[in-house]
Amino acid sequence: MLAVSVITSYFLKILEALSDDQLQKGDTRREAKNIANKMYEIQLVLMLNFWNETMKKFHQTSQLLQCENVLVNRCRFVACSSLADLLHTSRDEF
Repeated sequence: MLAVSVITSYFLKILEALSDDQLQKGDTRREAKNIANKMYEIQLVLMLNFWNETMKKFHQTSQLLQCENVLVNRCRFVACSSLADLLHTSRDEF
């Protein structure tokens, strides 16, 4: 979850860092430019957003399951229905 969240949060900064840095060797600059071009692709952006939201929901569910004073029925209802709704909604959006 953390890696997807960090990439999502710092997406534009990552792209700026990968831009042509004249202090780097030519091969390094070309590789960085190729990576930046891939990051611009809409598919990557959509998948980052999807996984960021999905991992947040799984993390929230995990935190709920780890609470000492949570009732099993409440947990089952809240966690399972919430995850199922997220996955169904996400599928419909794509």
